[in-house]
Amino acid sequence: MDFISSKSITKERYNVLLRDAKPIDYNKLKAIIKAKCKKLYNMLCLDYPNPYGDNSKETPKYYVLAHSMSEYFIKK
Repeated sequence: MDFISSKSITKERYNVLLRDAKPIDYNKLKAIIKAKCKKLYNMLCLDYPNPYGDNSKETPKYYVLAHSMSEYFIKK
């Protein structure tokens, strides 16, 4: 599973990636990441509470994990 950090893209690209975003259940997203991208799951220590988790979204092409004042765009 590929992902992009919002820290590595322009504001314009960020806005394009978030177009048509809708909320996603954070626990559901964690389970998807744990199953498909274990390295990212471990890197972000998703076993611990994430105060930004409720801001996570999904678009037709990406899951968007809100974490540590950053978003991770995870390709579906």
